[in-house]
Amino acid sequence: MDRAFQRNILPIWHSRGLSLLVVAAIVADFIVSIAIEANYV
Repeated sequence: MDRAFQRNILPIWHSRGLSLLVVAAIVADFIVSIAIEANYV
């Protein structure tokens, strides 16, 4: 089952879809950090 999982993940890992996911994660983390700072101010 792990091998089948890796076969499905590896093509995605090298695609542009992963880049979009990474960018989305960075943006989300940035927004969360701003929201936390805004709450403390």
